[in-house]
Amino acid sequence: MREFTPAEFQDLDFEKDATGRLTLLLVDQRGRKFLADSASDGTLRFLAILAAVFGPSPADLYFFEEIENGVHPSRAHLLVDLIGQQARARGIKVIVSTHAPALLSAMPPADLAQAVYCYLDLGEGGQETKLITFHEIPHLEDRLAEVRVDALFADGWIETALSLATDPTHP
Repeated sequence: MREFTPAEFQDLDFEKDATGRLTLLLVDQRGRKFLADSASDGTLRFLAILAAVFGPSPADLYFFEEIENGVHPSRAHLLVDLIGQQARARGIKVIVSTHAPALLSAMPPADLAQAVYCYLDLGEGGQETKLITFHEIPHLEDRLAEVRVDALFADGWIETALSLATDPTHP
């Protein structure tokens, strides 16, 4: 929490409100408490994801849709690191969808090799959504020796490589 919001909240607390419901409070550096709804959507999303994977009874599988939403790109690595640590420590599976190049660059190489890229194949007169592991993308490993994966993702290199690889008219 301190790394995610270094200038804001330093701790969490829980208290019952006037109706008896348990309320999440965020505690700042001076010990002042604020209702969680005063935090940004990204901070609340971050806390919800951590509560899921660090909770006392983890599920076998988690799916996080566009996990980067509301999260500053410079903090994406925190999500990747924490989720990865918990997945390995607890033996849980995690599926994450993203459009964020920063999230890909934060992934350890072993995790990136297992990552799956979803793309639209326009070959043979149709449109078909296909999935391919990053490990299977033609020439990706060679390019990664020269360029970071986030740059290849952001500038469309991966899409182009797949388009060329699936085009029957391309040599």
